[in-house]
Amino acid sequence: MFVEKPLYWSGKLTPRANAKACREILGEAGGRLSVNYPTACFAEPFIAACGRPARLREFFFRYQTRGAYRGDAIAVDLLPHALSLLREFTPMDTLSVISRESSDKCWYAQLDVTGVRCRFEFVQDPEASESQLSFSLDGQTAERVQVPAGDGFAVGLRIPGVTETPVAMENPMRTTIARALAICASGESVPDEPARSVAIMCLIASSLVE
Repeated sequence: MFVEKPLYWSGKLTPRANAKACREILGEAGGRLSVNYPTACFAEPFIAACGRPARLREFFFRYQTRGAYRGDAIAVDLLPHALSLLREFTPMDTLSVISRESSDKCWYAQLDVTGVRCRFEFVQDPEASESQLSFSLDGQTAERVQVPAGDGFAVGLRIPGVTETPVAMENPMRTTIARALAICASGESVPDEPARSVAIMCLIASSLVE
């Protein structure tokens, strides 16, 4: 089973009920399931250019898409991107909400994720000309750059003050699909994948359910 991310609409379920549902659903995947692995791919070029933070303290993630969700639905759609990337830099065991607000097109939140102060800004506007993704770790910013190429697009990561020319990387979605197909063809499982997916989805539930 391969998905870009599992979308679930749990209504008034408690975090415990969400966790139970996540484990049951993801248990059927047998380890062949990924929650937004494409966004996690941006960790590798960032670490190559800037190194890995010894102890991450602040994480900021902004994502504007052409989606049409509203309010908390924006967070359900986009939080997997932010948390999948964050998990490449630091353990994620607990989450507490410092503040959050939402409107028709925006969802903002400040969260504490296992001691890391996180700020998320999500915007969905179906009329936007393009999507934009940027993030920062302890003040060092990085920006995704996409340009049309062939029947798809080329992807790069620009890190102002470090790499003004974007660092070219494999198309994250194409890389993810190739990775999933290789796993399925081999008949093997990625040992960490179910735990990774459950952890991310449960943290999403914690950020949305009182």
